Amino acid sequence: MSVRRPESKFGVDRDLECEMAVSDAFSDLIASARDAGWTEDEVANAVLALAQSNIQRMREKAIVCDDGPVVPPPDRRTAH
Repeated sequence: MSVRRPESKFGVDRDLECEMAVSDAFSDLIASARDAGWTEDEVANAVLALAQSNIQRMREKAIVCDDGPVVPPPDRRTAH
């Protein structure tokens, strides 16, 4: 399962580009979980919970100043 690298540097299209890049791997994950006996609803709920936990961790690491949030350095891997 591989995910292709981004083609654009920064901008409004990166989220959509990332969604397209991970789409096949995501479909493979869903299929694998269903093959293991999980329902599609259970898998969807698990993926959503994991995504929400990841967002919470990113927010906890975000640097905030008086003018609002500052994007952390790239090595911290929190782009949102």
